[in-house]
Amino acid sequence: MRVLATLSAALVLLAGAVAKAEPAPPVRAALDWRRQPGAEHCMAPAALAKAVESRLGRRVFVPTKQADVVVHARLEPAAGGEGWTADLALESAAGQPMGKRTLSVRAADCSALDASLALIVALMIDIPREELPAPPPKSAPPPPAPRTTPIQLPRGTPAPRRPWGFEADARGVAALGLMPGAALGLAVGVEVQPPGFWLIELDGELWMTRRADSSSGGSGSRFSLASVGLYLCPLQLGSARVRFRGCVGQRVGRLVAEGFGFDEDHREPRVVYNPGMKARLTARLVGPLLLGAGVGLEVPLSRDHFVATRANGSTQELYRMAPLVGTAEVLVGVGLGTR
Repeated sequence: MRVLATLSAALVLLAGAVAKAEPAPPVRAALDWRRQPGAEHCMAPAALAKAVESRLGRRVFVPTKQADVVVHARLEPAAGGEGWTADLALESAAGQPMGKRTLSVRAADCSALDASLALIVALMIDIPREELPAPPPKSAPPPPAPRTTPIQLPRGTPAPRRPWGFEADARGVAALGLMPGAALGLAVGVEVQPPGFWLIELDGELWMTRRADSSSGGSGSRFSLASVGLYLCPLQLGSARVRFRGCVGQRVGRLVAEGFGFDEDHREPRVVYNPGMKARLTARLVGPLLLGAGVGLEVPLSRDHFVATRANGSTQELYRMAPLVGTAEVLVGVGLGTR
């Protein structure tokens, strides 16, 4: 009988020890996730919650009324327009401050913050329940705000969600050496920025008709030109607001010379092929609106002679494209996506 009583007492003590050894339930958190204008494509709260819970291997986030702590976040473009900033603050359910972090990166796309945001938020909320502050008495003064810890990520931090970028623009263009005298024209262009590749630019130009008169007067030739260009831009510098690009590419066009005032007026079409390079500076004004200017240099590989034949059989050169063509442009456009 005494042995049975002793065994029962031991079992009771063992059950109490097991009950005491049970770990406290993990801290539950709520998210107050705010993406400011310009940061709408930054990490969404649902994606952040999934990444944090994957790191911790358990469910963490619950509605605010059920949470032990709240993570407040504000994501926005960095001051000056270069890079991104995330301000993080941890509070208890009673509103007591528990820590602050500022995460920033000088990258072209906000998704460069993704992995670091998930890691830092996981570290902020993965705390023992014993570390939660006790609810303050009603008469107690508010606790001092915790010091903010800044974290600067390297400029080359990968941006896994970097979207495609697009621009469309209309341009006024000018050139010397392309047609007789100073030529003026209009152009439309589309620029595409694939993730992880150079900017690709495709445009079309239509030039105003120019004329070259013969020395005898009353006769000559009118020149018209339309062309398309394809450029790759490996050099891109600047921020989301002000950007400089350097491009190399080629232009193919159709130059038509049409004589006037001769006994026989001929119409001569010619193919123009000009490799070249150009540079452009653009600034984002309001929203997607862009304003820019650029200069370029082309090297014509086909330089046909256009001549007039006089009645006595002698000839006069009316026009020949210059060995180097200088161009300039002013543009207004819109940009979509992150560049």
